[in-house]
Amino acid sequence: TSVRIFRKVGTGPYSVLATIPIATSYADSNIGTGTYCYQVAVVRSNGIQGLLSVESCKTVDIRVPGQVINVTVS
Repeated sequence: TSVRIFRKVGTGPYSVLATIPIATSYADSNIGTGTYCYQVAVVRSNGIQGLLSVESCKTVDIRVPGQVINVTVS
């Protein structure tokens, strides 16, 4: 069982950001200025993906150094 993290930037489409083992968080450090939205889904060992989570968004300004978006799965 794993978690698939989806991300969209601004009004663009969602794409898979990462598929990770069940964990409590994932740090997305590949970011620039913009609004980032995330959804997650559980992927069973047989490869079947569950339902997507509720969307969560954050706006980032790269003029503020060292920003990372932590995606927490609960």
